[in-house]
Amino acid sequence: MADCASRGWVLENFPQTRAQAILMAKKSLLPCNVINTNIPIEEVFKRTESLKNEEFSCNRVILGRRIKYAQAHLPGTMYFF
Repeated sequence: MADCASRGWVLENFPQTRAQAILMAKKSLLPCNVINTNIPIEEVFKRTESLKNEEFSCNRVILGRRIKYAQAHLPGTMYFF
């Protein structure tokens, strides 16, 4: 879209792997800035406590797996950029 080309865009949680970052680069989608925030898993669980029985993404097992997956793949992805 024209507004994204002129004003920029934000991608949240993507790319999650080095392979995804390479695919982005092949499509000429290269970010100018990359920001990574690191929140301890205990804090994530604390912040989502009230939603743990309501939201699929706040299920503790699924949430823990998603965080561990991200932690395992983050170094290669960040190194790429």
